[in-house]
Amino acid sequence: MIYGMMIVRNEAERYLDKVLQQMVQVCDKVIILDDNSNDNTVEVCESYGCEVYQTDKRIWDKNESILRQQLWDLVTDQAEEGDWILCLDADEYFNEKHLPFIDYLFNTVSSEVDGIGFKLHDMWNNRQYRDDEYWSAHKHYWCMAIRYSTQVKYQWNNKALHGGRFPFNASQRMLPTEIPILHMGWSTEHSRSLKYNRYKRLDSNAQYGWKEQYESILDKNPTLKQFYF
Repeated sequence: MIYGMMIVRNEAERYLDKVLQQMVQVCDKVIILDDNSNDNTVEVCESYGCEVYQTDKRIWDKNESILRQQLWDLVTDQAEEGDWILCLDADEYFNEKHLPFIDYLFNTVSSEVDGIGFKLHDMWNNRQYRDDEYWSAHKHYWCMAIRYSTQVKYQWNNKALHGGRFPFNASQRMLPTEIPILHMGWSTEHSRSLKYNRYKRLDSNAQYGWKEQYESILDKNPTLKQFYF
């Protein structure tokens, strides 16, 4: 069984359709935690057959780790030993030509592997990603899928910001792949401004993040590279 999980909030007019189109192709079941949206995000998720839960009040702008853990609990209440859990944010999706390989990976990867890593590209527009000393996620492997085990006592990094999408001990034997994920959350000037203001509000002393990276969000002439689709 392959589960997909995602946190959403007012995503209906952004990238939600694109992300869900991919997730329902790859996953047997998609579980969504909606953080008190006031648009039709929930209706969009339900139209794809997702199982949707909602919070009573907004949490993301106070402590995202709380939501991450709530979503994890919703999924693992259903998951069984050996099931895969794929976690994408509502502004992250695979390059379309690589999508057939995702299902292949889940079904053929060694039983010794408990995580799958992907290359995350922080897109600064629809065709280019950021590439400099502050933005190099595409040079690393990021665990976006884990094989669930009932034998593991999972532990969370309870940071209010940048705490991780999985428990920090969720994967000990990750398989790195060159499959790219496009992170579109930085791809417009408006979205970058919103993220900058959020980070400065929630982490004014850079307790959870990197001050210089925060400041670099508003760079007028960033170093960009072409993404080849």
